[in-house]
Amino acid sequence: MKLEDLLEMPYLNDEELSYQVLAKISTKALNKGFEEFSKTKDLTIYSNKETSGFIAGYLRAGHLSTVIKIASRQSAYPIEPAQVEDYHQVSMVSVSKEYALTGNAKAVYEQIAKKVPLVSDHEQYIGAQGLWKSLARSSDVFIYVFNSEVQDYIRDQADKIVKYNSKNIEDDKIWGTDPTHRMVLLVATIKELE
Repeated sequence: MKLEDLLEMPYLNDEELSYQVLAKISTKALNKGFEEFSKTKDLTIYSNKETSGFIAGYLRAGHLSTVIKIASRQSAYPIEPAQVEDYHQVSMVSVSKEYALTGNAKAVYEQIAKKVPLVSDHEQYIGAQGLWKSLARSSDVFIYVFNSEVQDYIRDQADKIVKYNSKNIEDDKIWGTDPTHRMVLLVATIKELE
């Protein structure tokens, strides 16, 4: 085992996370384990009643055809970002093969972040990097970059927190394989931070 495995050193995995076949969930099971959280496009988003996380999909006769499943935690790793409460930190995302590359993941992330702050995982794949950059370029939520080493968000020369737009902060300050990247988290929220 490598030292970086023990430290759970986050890094940008230079590969795509594979798409999966996600199960259909019966309306009965859906009502038992989940509660409706929000809607976007034609998708309905549900939060898990028992654990932290979300599923989103298309409601069909008698079932939910699952498009995306987001496992999350409500205690951030490696450190809690400042100025946000009741957030969800993404820990694993599964996207259905059937609905891959349709923009659904972005729509779901954005809708969740409109209701509760969404924090990135400390390890990401290429798809997650693209998703966060897309949110930063064009969405109704703000994206901020929190550096846990200094326990603050990246700020400009006037000491104002930078609203990340996918180009105004260099990629290597957010993603990479250097141990310092384990301390960087992205935060999506409707709230303007100061």
